[in-house]
Amino acid sequence: MITEFNKINTGRFWKWLSILLLFISFCTSLSFHPQIAKAADITSSISGISGTSPTAIDTATNAPAKISDSKNWSPYDNYQLTYNFTIKDGTNVQKGDTAKVALPAGTKFSSQQSFNIMSLDGKDIVGTFQANAGDNFGTITFSDYFSKNPNKMAGNLSFTIIGSHDPGGGGTGGTSYIGKRGWGQDGTWLDNKPYGLDKNGRYQYVVWDLQVNPDSKSLTDVSINDTLDNLNQETMLPSTLYVTSNSKPATTYKEGTNYAIDYQPNKTDPTSFTIKWLSPTPLKDPVNIEYLSQINKNSPYLQNGSGITLTNTASISGND
Repeated sequence: MITEFNKINTGRFWKWLSILLLFISFCTSLSFHPQIAKAADITSSISGISGTSPTAIDTATNAPAKISDSKNWSPYDNYQLTYNFTIKDGTNVQKGDTAKVALPAGTKFSSQQSFNIMSLDGKDIVGTFQANAGDNFGTITFSDYFSKNPNKMAGNLSFTIIGSHDPGGGGTGGTSYIGKRGWGQDGTWLDNKPYGLDKNGRYQYVVWDLQVNPDSKSLTDVSINDTLDNLNQETMLPSTLYVTSNSKPATTYKEGTNYAIDYQPNKTDPTSFTIKWLSPTPLKDPVNIEYLSQINKNSPYLQNGSGITLTNTASISGND
């Protein structure tokens, strides 16, 4: 029996992914130099930085997510975490002291994190937060703010992470037609060209990774649309787009033979694209669509290290 999953055909079942948020930030420069010889780990003196402490938002739906359910969070969704921490009264917080911030169970960072943590009034830097892609924790390195302001020993920080629960080989709950991920790019891309950090150590490029048919369903009349939402912050690079199989070794599909692509408003300066799958049909295997966008040089992120939030919308239609 054929079931339509077409977004524009109301009254019939359709499946689509709405919005994915990618949060990338890099501090302007370290505002202090940790004194390694004198640094102390003060994690035990701080409340609000454990894996059960943060509040969470599923950025695909903009709805609250339960921390207690984090082991079931998908690797194809991003979750915005917010921690509110308090340092125990009487703690002597010295410049260079550190604290470990734990992520919820089953989650990890999809990209490197490095940004300043501001005081609650937003005027001063209380420390920096750093974490590596793939880690399930991050580290705060404190400035001398709290040693000078012992009556204001509290703060907050926010970032995005991904889950790891993938029961169906891709997507959420084993019933997904499409999934989407994004992260900062640093290194050689699929075209064997370098797309690295700028001279200040900030990301210049973003990877957008679209997984089509991750559950290996049998699909016909497949059409995929992908749209950048923050045109004042990033620019699509159509020459970096690759469509490949999810097998090992991967097969690179060819435009005109396996798929047709239409860039809107044009291929020179596109803001979105639509791919129509041609062959093999029906589509039974997972397909990856990957491309880079370039963060605009006038972005506050590249200019002074301010945090940046990028959104991308992807949708799929066809017959199952």
